Amino acid sequence: MQLDRTQITIRPRSGWEILDLALRICWLQHRPLLLYTAITAVPLYFFNMFVLQWALADEYSYDTISYYLWLMGLLVFLEAPLVTLAPTDMLGRWMFSQDTSWPSIRADLWAVSGRIFWCFGIVRGGLAAFGLALSLEPSLDPSGIDFLLVVLALYSALVRSARPFLPEIILLERSWLRKRTPQTITIGRRNSALHGPSTGDMIGRWMLMSGAASLLAISLIISAWYCVALLTNDWQWNAIMVQVVVPVSFWLMVMYTTVVRYLYYLDLRIRREGWEVELRV
Repeated sequence: MQLDRTQITIRPRSGWEILDLALRICWLQHRPLLLYTAITAVPLYFFNMFVLQWALADEYSYDTISYYLWLMGLLVFLEAPLVTLAPTDMLGRWMFSQDTSWPSIRADLWAVSGRIFWCFGIVRGGLAAFGLALSLEPSLDPSGIDFLLVVLALYSALVRSARPFLPEIILLERSWLRKRTPQTITIGRRNSALHGPSTGDMIGRWMLMSGAASLLAISLIISAWYCVALLTNDWQWNAIMVQVVVPVSFWLMVMYTTVVRYLYYLDLRIRREGWEVELRV
């Protein structure tokens, strides 16, 4: 890494500064961020519509809309780590002025595809989330599958708040699953070394990020609702709001949290590894 040739000034930042900086980066790099988020988010958007289509089959009542959006929110939350992979790699390359084209990103993802499958598909419950989504029963009454989705979401929230930088460790640091030489730094070892001393701070920052991202999504939804209502003269929630506006707002929230998490990762390494001091020397 060339610390004197970065797109962002290397210095420690507070949580609030990072939230503001993330918005600026989202604006400056909106095209690649939207593109690399959409590469995974669009297929998952249609997957979610497919597995939840029964929830809105009869009518757009308060109960059906609430239940549909509740399940949609759970699925987006569980699928979010997969959607953040390509944007994370793009941010790492952009930060150090490297090539951010799709062939480069695709090659990086393919090189660590086995590690991604194991860490996100098995350990962090990605495959379980897809299995539960496909097993959802066409009923508005809560079921055992709903309960398991909530349990999986709570598990995911706990792990991702205490160990948030797994995508960066896999994609940017290229840590291995198993030891190849005595000097090999495995994903588990790097995970513990990076997060262990800062777990409390990471959980606090994750909560701050979640709150800010939720407010952003709510703002987008309310703004879109107002615009749609003015154009259609209909203030009731319809198919456009439920099946387009809300899911798109959720995925934009995921894109924003990807940038925030990456900046948290940089900030932690700046503080822990003395990047700023190294630059001054």
